[in-house]
Amino acid sequence: MNYEIEFLIPAAEEFEEAISWYEDKKIGLGFEFAHEIEEYLSLIENNPYLFEKHQDKYNLHKVPLVRFPYSIIYWIDDDKKIIYIDAILHAKRKPKFE
Repeated sequence: MNYEIEFLIPAAEEFEEAISWYEDKKIGLGFEFAHEIEEYLSLIENNPYLFEKHQDKYNLHKVPLVRFPYSIIYWIDDDKKIIYIDAILHAKRKPKFE
């Protein structure tokens, strides 16, 4: 399955803000956060159904990160072969979709 990953604008902003926040806390930590996200995005891109559904109602999938308190929230458009990244969600924030 050759899927393409596309960030929705709010998710891209959340990702950039988190990278900046971690980089401000410790030089290189933002890079480490981005690297973990990129590793999971590669897994998602190669096998979009690897991670279980988080919300059946919205057909969302959730991937909790191991090192950082964030999750990747995404949904799949099989017709277009696109995986939409809906959120890079901090574990302590209330999701918009619940």
